[in-house]
Amino acid sequence: MLRELRVRNYAVIEELDLLLPEGLVVFTGETGAGKSIIIGALALALGGRAQAEHLREGAEEIVVEARFSGPFDPPVEKLLESAGLASGEDLVLRRVVPSKGKSRAYVNGGSVTLSTLEAIGRGLVDIHGQHQHQSLLHPETHLDLLDGFGGLTDRRLALGEIFHRWTELRQERARIAAREEEKIHRMDFLSFQKGEIESFGLQAGEDEELTAQREVL
Repeated sequence: MLRELRVRNYAVIEELDLLLPEGLVVFTGETGAGKSIIIGALALALGGRAQAEHLREGAEEIVVEARFSGPFDPPVEKLLESAGLASGEDLVLRRVVPSKGKSRAYVNGGSVTLSTLEAIGRGLVDIHGQHQHQSLLHPETHLDLLDGFGGLTDRRLALGEIFHRWTELRQERARIAAREEEKIHRMDFLSFQKGEIESFGLQAGEDEELTAQREVL
């Protein structure tokens, strides 16, 4: 659940700290009141595209921070775990967009890629009317929705862990087999070289004798 939205220098907003209570919250107002600006700022915190016109005139950077309270769905927890991030009771998404240079993304204070921020954001919020944040339109979310409806999410995650371990073991077996094959080829090559050396009939001290003959000649 979204509990807090902090906005700095976004569009016409210089500074906004918006605390949201539990339950349903409704923003109303006529066209031009600024509802879409707040939604746009939230979309930016979720990994949305940053545009030059979003920066407030005269400002150096946009800073948008969204704080969510748990518990969070298993897919979101999985994303956080894979990114090396701990969710805890709260999850804070932060986006910094400077006037020059690339934007930066953070989750719970840790730096993440924009794609990671966007993936986590998709698991937290649906902004209906903005197609890039409607999870039903993203095929990669369909399996999560179907398994969640069937109560199979935990079993799917467990199976995923087993499959991942099986894949690792299969790759390790392939590496061991490759090393064994390389060892056989190496032994064959060394055996061939040994046979060539033995065929020359070399004798101890032959180097010194040949060197002395060369000197005489």
